[in-house]
Parts: sequence; C-alpha cells; structure tokens
Amino acid sequence: MDMNLYGKVALVSGCSQGLGYHAALALAKQGADIFGVSIGDDSSLKKAIEATGRNYHSFTISLTTPGAIHQVMKEALAAYGHIDILLNYAAILKKEETLELTKLEWNSAYDINVSAAFFLSLEVIRQFQKQGHGGKIIKVGFREKKYGFSSTVMALEFDNGKKYY
Repeated sequence: MDMNLYGKVALVSGCSQGLGYHAALALAKQGADIFGVSIGDDSSLKKAIEATGRNYHSFTISLTTPGAIHQVMKEALAAYGHIDILLNYAAILKKEETLELTKLEWNSAYDINVSAAFFLSLEVIRQFQKQGHGGKIIKVGFREKKYGFSSTVMALEFDNGKKYY
C-alpha cells in the first residue's frame, strides 16, 4: 500500500521490538518522521529509519512513570513541532494462564495496555486541537491464546474535534 506521509510525524510507543518496530519502520518508508517511545534499546530502529532518509528521535521511558506522558509530548513537540499520527503499541503480554495471574501482574498490564494508551491518546487529541487539524490514532492490543496470538486494533480519526471510528 502506497501512502504519502511526507511532512507527517508519527509518535510510536513500544517501538523497540516486535510489531511496533515494524510499524515505525513502515511509516518511515512511506515518508513519515518518527518519534519513538520505548523502554528498550531502539538503536537498530534508529539506524533502519535513518537509512530510509527519514528522521528518528527517541525517548526512553516507561509510560507508566508519573509525568511520563507530559514528558513524551514535550520531547516530541520539541523535536518536530507537531504530531499527525499516534501508534500505541506499548504493551505487556502476559503468557500465564488467566487463572494464574496475580493482582500485581494484572495491574501492571492494565497500567500500560489501557491507562497509558488512553492518557497518551488524550494528550495527542489535545495537540491535534491546538494544531487546528485532525490526525490518526491507532491502538493495537494483543492477547495470547493457547495456540497463537490474537490482536485488536482500534483506529480513530480526529478532524477538528470530530471523531470518526
């Protein structure tokens, strides 16, 4: 699929590995500059994106750290001045059987998989409104099944305060 994303900035959480890594690289190949947020080493992603001729800035932080979302927005806007796309890939994938999950494991997964994605999305929506134009938000969630993975994708498009599902 050909997309013209030149001049667009994508904020991608959870981009140091897996699908987040590949999604960030795919957007760069379509012309977007990338602001990556992760807790892992993203040096190979930086090299791959810069090889496409696009810019890559990264910020290493857990989105569950108090004040992290504000810091991410501040850094992304300092680097690029605007945000057009948010890809929420940051997640914890628990491989234990559901009946074996502890409350601490449940809470840590919920904090990153749901709460952090929600509050980062809110801040990006506020930024879209300040910019006077809309953008795209995509949240990808994963759930392990006994014999493979399933995923859920929620995509929202915002245009001057109106939302389209």
